[in-house]
Amino acid sequence: MKLNNLAKSILAINLIGMLYGFYYYIPKLQQTGPALWPLVPDSPVSILFFILVFIGVWRGEFASFFASAWLIKYGLWTVFVMLFHSKYYMSPEYFAGSWLLYIIPHIFMAVEAVLIMKPKIQPLHAIAVLAIFLVNDFSDYIIGTRPLIPEENLNIVAASAVFLSLFAFGFLFFFSKAALESRLADDVRKSAGVR
Repeated sequence: MKLNNLAKSILAINLIGMLYGFYYYIPKLQQTGPALWPLVPDSPVSILFFILVFIGVWRGEFASFFASAWLIKYGLWTVFVMLFHSKYYMSPEYFAGSWLLYIIPHIFMAVEAVLIMKPKIQPLHAIAVLAIFLVNDFSDYIIGTRPLIPEENLNIVAASAVFLSLFAFGFLFFFSKAALESRLADDVRKSAGVR
């Protein structure tokens, strides 16, 4: 796949974000058994899925649906958690640049899902994606593979994760065709060199 300059920029930004994301998860990975590592770094893994679909290594409607839904869910979930626990994440002790390094990039994760969305998905594939999301939610909040986040009101954070699993699934399953048929989405994908 030949990439234009915009596509190369999108790819470079995502590669940097993915690498930083894996770095961010090192403390949690050190606390988790290796068998559960694939369930730990949700955001960097979602970027990895995006990159694989974006450059055409992972193809097909399942790959597109899976990667798009993962971007939407974990992009929005991270923003929710950071705002919900703003006393912690926006405190000077944590890091004053949280907006720039965490919130804005995660919003863009959810938005860039449009670049790889496909107009149709087999219902069985969509249900498989939802099942994977719900297994990951179970792993995060029952087994404990969630990121290192404040424990306060964890039930609300867990409920938001399940809600976003259902939302990402529902949004893509019921509305992706309409979004993809719009001229704006088509123009965005073409300008980024994505078919």
